[in-house]
Amino acid sequence: MTTLFALAFLLCISIAFGIKCNVCTSTKSMSDCNDQMKEQDCPANFDRCAKMSLDFEVGGLKTESYAKSCYTKSGCESGNAVFQNCKKIDGATCELDCCDKDGCNAGTVTAVSVILVVACTLMALFR
Repeated sequence: MTTLFALAFLLCISIAFGIKCNVCTSTKSMSDCNDQMKEQDCPANFDRCAKMSLDFEVGGLKTESYAKSCYTKSGCESGNAVFQNCKKIDGATCELDCCDKDGCNAGTVTAVSVILVVACTLMALFR
C-alpha cells in the first residue's frame, strides 16, 4: 500500500511540474501571433517557454517571423539556427526571450500546479 501512495505522489509531482506554453506563429507581427495564440502542454524534454521575433533582410529579401512556443533550456541559451544566423546580419532585429513558468505571459496556471502538489503531498502523508 505504501508503494501505491509513493507512486501516486510521484505521478502528481510530474503532472504538477509539466510546463504549459502559449504557442503561435506569424509573419506579420507579434500582435497577429497573439491573436492566434493557444496554450499547449509541452513535451517532457521542453522546460521553457519562448517568444522569438526576427526581422532581417538578406539580398533584398525581407524576412519577419514572430513565434511563441515550448523550448529547452539549451535552446534558450543559444537559440535555433535561424536565430543564430539572424544575429550575424547587420541591422537585423533578433530577440529571444525565455521563461520557465506556465504561460510566460498569462501565468494563472501556476496556482493549479501548487494546489496539485499540496494535495498529493497530503494524500501521501495522511493515507
